[in-house]
Amino acid sequence: MMPKFMQIISDDGNSILLKGINLKVMGREIPSTNHKGYGLKLILKDRKVIKCILYMYDRNTEIEYIIG
Repeated sequence: MMPKFMQIISDDGNSILLKGINLKVMGREIPSTNHKGYGLKLILKDRKVIKCILYMYDRNTEIEYIIG
């Protein structure tokens, strides 16, 4: 999977939620950088990532990755 441009939506200390964005150059969106269909949630324990959830909103799909 190619890298996705994302912004932080929330960080409550136990998890960080990222949501895909469109990249803009000089105020214009670049069509090939439409990443709004993706999200990522990092689940933390003692500020270390223990699980990641990849959201593919346009496919109504979630994929969980467990670390360790």
